[in-house]
Amino acid sequence: MTIRGFCRRAILPTLACLAMLTASALADTVEMDDGRVLNGKVIDQTESRVTFMVDYGGGVTSKTMLSREHIVKLTIGDAPAPQPPAHEPAEQPGDGGDEPVTKHDPAPVKPEPPVTPTTPPTGTRGRTQADVLAEIDKAGKTPPAWWNDVQLVVPQGLDLTWQKPQGWNASKYISQYIWDIINPNQSRWQEGVKLLHHVVATNKNDSAKLRQSAAAVAGMYQRLLCDWARAAWWWQKTRELGALNGGETEQLAECYFKLGSRQMAVDLLNRSPFYTTRGIKLWASMGDVDKALQLVKRMADDYSRNPGDEVAAASAAYAYVIGGDVCRGAGRIPQAVDFYNKVLSVKPIGKRAGGINGSHARAQGNLDAIRLFDNFDLSKVPDGAYRNHHRGYAGEVEIEVVVKAGRIESVKVVDHHEKQYYASIANTTQRIVEKQSVRGIDTTAGATITCDAIINATAKALAEAKRN
Repeated sequence: MTIRGFCRRAILPTLACLAMLTASALADTVEMDDGRVLNGKVIDQTESRVTFMVDYGGGVTSKTMLSREHIVKLTIGDAPAPQPPAHEPAEQPGDGGDEPVTKHDPAPVKPEPPVTPTTPPTGTRGRTQADVLAEIDKAGKTPPAWWNDVQLVVPQGLDLTWQKPQGWNASKYISQYIWDIINPNQSRWQEGVKLLHHVVATNKNDSAKLRQSAAAVAGMYQRLLCDWARAAWWWQKTRELGALNGGETEQLAECYFKLGSRQMAVDLLNRSPFYTTRGIKLWASMGDVDKALQLVKRMADDYSRNPGDEVAAASAAYAYVIGGDVCRGAGRIPQAVDFYNKVLSVKPIGKRAGGINGSHARAQGNLDAIRLFDNFDLSKVPDGAYRNHHRGYAGEVEIEVVVKAGRIESVKVVDHHEKQYYASIANTTQRIVEKQSVRGIDTTAGATITCDAIINATAKALAEAKRN
């Protein structure tokens, strides 16, 4: 069966919309301090927050909590917003954990209505919405060039129905098989995509598992193969089957941007009340560094009010790392240094101490690399091949950089122990050669630590070569 026929049979029609509100009932507006304007209906208000039903159009809605400190203007119909009650119940503290907390969305964003190409906006990267949607549709309905050369491998005993794992067994559970066997082995990425297409077909009669399967295909096309058109097609099919959460919305927006329409990406991001660190980095990649840093500041706000709160401390440390990375990628080195120093000022406390210490290590490593490259002159590096290493997520990442006639000829990773590195190794080394520098390198979402290790190891290798 061709993939065209497969897709027609495997993807179910759009599920019935969830709760729908009439247009007349959705007449309220919230203007946020980051420029978003959300239409919908105020459900409830307290002294510090507003519960708001966001209207995405086409009867698609989602309830979310909005902090008053980030609301610029609230309009209820044509009347001024009523005053909130004087007090509200105190929030319950979150539970502990070892990883730094980021601003993950508390609820999924309900599916948007399909985008139609009528009166298409033109993105700043030069492509119309109609052009982008046409490319996505064509790619999604045709097989990749490699399809017929890759065998479908379904390991014996591997469950394809997304059973909830009982312990760790990568030979039994599909999610763990992808994590342990497919993701760390680039030679098997296409095989993994083909397997997930088979998983979609296997789960075609279970809407929840079908949605999970479609999202997995989308993520693999995006993170591993950088096949933006097919990733977008599968994210759109995922959206038809249920809901895109904040991170998924940002991944679809990234696809639109990579396909040439910044405007489509911006429109999608502005319609979501939620954001993650992926979204922060995407805003920076699209050239809106100030917007990205505004979200970083919001992510760290709780720490300034509650410096003794371990969750707020971990979130702030991680936010400052992201802020430093954003500035470093944009060439704002003094600002990057300021952010990394802020990371070091956050004290490791409570159950989150491990995560905070991890942020410290990343910040210090990036500071060391920045200082090595200050006033660096590539033209003074002798011809030759130079190696160095830097700590990644799972161990040391060793690189070799070749310099010839004052130019970086190549950068390659010669040894590493990373597992979930996605496309970061190929992308980061390529970007260093293209830019002829370790400054202003855009990192790969989901594998930032690996990217930083490659960048910092390259900086150390070049600096050491100059000294010698």
